[in-house]
Amino acid sequence: MTAADQSGAAEPSYDRLPEWLRPLAHAALHVRPEELSRFLPPDEGGRESAVLMLFGESRPGWDGADVLLIERAHDMRSHAGQVAFPGGADSVSCPTATVCKAVGSGTKIYTKN
Repeated sequence: MTAADQSGAAEPSYDRLPEWLRPLAHAALHVRPEELSRFLPPDEGGRESAVLMLFGESRPGWDGADVLLIERAHDMRSHAGQVAFPGGADSVSCPTATVCKAVGSGTKIYTKN
């Protein structure tokens, strides 16, 4: 079952998502880039990148959800020591491979290639 949004596009069903994730999934379909950052990609050029936003069910006795974040190395040229989603520049023209590489190298989560 889908519902149409203001543009007339069909919106996916959220029935299989946990209740806490439904507002985020809905918002992700409607958010504009300028609502997330004042640093927008250039109209031409730039580089492709990808990040993983991994959410998990909350633990017993915990009110909310878990999210995977990493701390960037403190000796990096830019954004040293900042908290971030795993990912980065896409050097292989495959966002999935980019994220899997970042997750495998920066966490104890292992991905199947």
